[in-house]
Amino acid sequence: MLPRRQEPSSSDNVTAVTKSLQKVAVFLLMLVALVCGHILLFHLRSVLVPFVLSALVVCAVEPTVNAIYHGFSGRMPPYRWFCCCCHRKMRKDAFYGEEEGEDPDRAELEPLNGPTDDDPLCEGAARCASVSIAIGLILLVVTVLAGSLLAGALHLRESWSSYSLGAANLVAWLESITRKLSLRLQLGEQTDAHLNGFYSHLLDKGQALVSAVVEEIISDVSSCVVSLIIILLYVIFGLLHPLPIGGKVSNLVRSYLWKKTLVSLLYGFSVSALFLLLNNDLAIFFGIVSFFFNYVPEVGTIIAIIIPMPVILLDGRLASPATTLMKATMGQLAMKIVFNNIIETSLIQADTEMKVHPVWVLLTINYFGFIWGPVGMMIGVPILSVLKGAAVSTIELDTEKDDLTKAWAESFLACLEGRPQKAREKLEIAIGAMSLKARPEEEKLQNFGETTSAA
Repeated sequence: MLPRRQEPSSSDNVTAVTKSLQKVAVFLLMLVALVCGHILLFHLRSVLVPFVLSALVVCAVEPTVNAIYHGFSGRMPPYRWFCCCCHRKMRKDAFYGEEEGEDPDRAELEPLNGPTDDDPLCEGAARCASVSIAIGLILLVVTVLAGSLLAGALHLRESWSSYSLGAANLVAWLESITRKLSLRLQLGEQTDAHLNGFYSHLLDKGQALVSAVVEEIISDVSSCVVSLIIILLYVIFGLLHPLPIGGKVSNLVRSYLWKKTLVSLLYGFSVSALFLLLNNDLAIFFGIVSFFFNYVPEVGTIIAIIIPMPVILLDGRLASPATTLMKATMGQLAMKIVFNNIIETSLIQADTEMKVHPVWVLLTINYFGFIWGPVGMMIGVPILSVLKGAAVSTIELDTEKDDLTKAWAESFLACLEGRPQKAREKLEIAIGAMSLKARPEEEKLQNFGETTSAA
């Protein structure tokens, strides 16, 4: 005789229903939080974009500023103010360990002003000098890049007659090809006229698009002065009085920015060299465009390859625009494979701390491009690295007293890295921790209700 199957008790059914309701409640809360965050990000674009850009710049250059400041303030050999003035008076345990306290040069150190090594005037001057050097270098780089972009766009507008000639030559070539095909296929003259009209309309649209892009570049470079001033103010105050932000988040973002900048510089220089070999007078312009677009993973490089195509095809000074276009496209594709798929992968993707599933990268690019425009597409991945760094820091901290936060961070990190099974397990742990945390409150309410009914 088979044993009777034990039916679940009412308490088990209540527990299962409670868990299901908790999952639904968590999902609804997450959905509400996402909607509120999206609304804030979309409407605060003009405030957040300069702030985020300045925060990334500060995160990238802060170690360099600190190194210059330590040299100017005498905290490193030769232990002199501004490397050439009076010696700095240093305490044995100030800024250095016991080993550096036994430096033979310490006997020669004399106080600059007073019995202590803290001189506010010289400290402030050293900090201001180091920040001024960094700001000067940043302004130099920005001026060179913006000036080169503006010069290339203006040269393109001044040479518009050559591109109009190239468009006319291209229309004539297409009409001759259509005429030959119509004779072979015995098409009517009306079909031939329709095709020629379509060619002319298409090239007119292409010329209008190129002209609109050129005018947009000129207007954007001219109108970004106010935004640049706001970003510089953020950077100056962020470097003069650094915020207590460090650890895993800043290291992860800084590593990504420097590695990505190195790869983008190499790719931009290679594109400029390629167009110089092809005798194109916009080589520097296309190199800078490729440098900026390379900050957008995968999508940006493809856009940078497409941008020169209409310019090359419509250039009436070239003997064979189609051959030049083929050489330029093949060369850019080869450089994309070398720099993006080999060098960048070995530098960034091979680092386990920077591992992010490609789907999340593309989603981040599309989302921030939608709410913040082209700048959002460039800074979307650094923002994603900030989120991952925050999750890693939360997990590595001592969270024994808050298992719920650690479980949610582990679930988010597993989902971000593309580990669905691990993410599901950590999510179950997080929901279980929430139920355990809420159970004492339920018991308190139940006891209170029993006490009230007894009274």
